[in-house]
Amino acid sequence: MKNKIFSLLAVVLFTTILMSVAPEISDENPVSCTDVAIDTHNKMRKKGYNHLTSNDAADAAYDSCVDNGGSPN
Repeated sequence: MKNKIFSLLAVVLFTTILMSVAPEISDENPVSCTDVAIDTHNKMRKKGYNHLTSNDAADAAYDSCVDNGGSPN
């Protein structure tokens, strides 16, 4: 149970950090949300997070990207 809580807190913290440095998305050159998700997953793994936590962060980053006008592909 403690691991799940820690993982959830890590995802929330990492997502908050990503949102604070997220670039503006223009209509002319939308960001690929798939690339954002892959990049997020890879960065989390490099920082030592496990696969599940990295996937959760990637999913959150993808959803946030799409919600903010990014391209879903």
